[in-house]
Amino acid sequence: MLTQKLQFNLLSIGKLIYSFYTLAHLTLLAWGTYHFAQFPSPSLAILLLVLGGLVYDNLIIFIGGSIGMGDRLLFLHKIRYWLHGLLSPLLLVFAVQVLHTAHVRWDSPWSDRLSVALAFTLIVIEVCDRMIKLNLKPITFAGTLRYKEVVPSKEIPVILVILCVGAIGAVVWQQLGWSWMFWGALLMMLGSAVPTTTKAGPSVGSGVEVLLGLSLLATQIALLK
Repeated sequence: MLTQKLQFNLLSIGKLIYSFYTLAHLTLLAWGTYHFAQFPSPSLAILLLVLGGLVYDNLIIFIGGSIGMGDRLLFLHKIRYWLHGLLSPLLLVFAVQVLHTAHVRWDSPWSDRLSVALAFTLIVIEVCDRMIKLNLKPITFAGTLRYKEVVPSKEIPVILVILCVGAIGAVVWQQLGWSWMFWGALLMMLGSAVPTTTKAGPSVGSGVEVLLGLSLLATQIALLK
């Protein structure tokens, strides 16, 4: 009986983790939407798009076992990857917009065009190098069912984006004394470096995404007030 209960708990823990992540991102999305109604800004609008994508990302992992293996779940996970590839580079535009909001003296009138051009370039790289070649296989982890890349990509565009976000976070910290954005990006880099083959599986990477979202939203709200 004890063995059966332990097995049941292990099979349920993944669903519990991703239900929490889904609710956490949904809470951040609701919090951001509330502040966007009071303080509309381009940067907050971009962040809300990214947070919406993360809600979908974690929700599909959470309900994957209920849907079951097959074409339907495969299609939903392909949407996951496309949203990730299309929305993640927008964080670079968000970070530059934060510089405008913070009135950092190092800000440049060319920074907007440069950030948009770089984000667009990274999106094109993601689409050409990853999305159109997307090949997924089903995997299970602690009671969750998902589709994962057969050959994991190096995710270089995402790494570059997080590095830029961290660098801009360091500027905001140095200029205004607000460090959340920097630490959120640093935790994201460290968490993403944890191999998905460990006992923690991919849940660590998803967890630090919650912390990154919180740090970015808190930074944006603090600067808008």
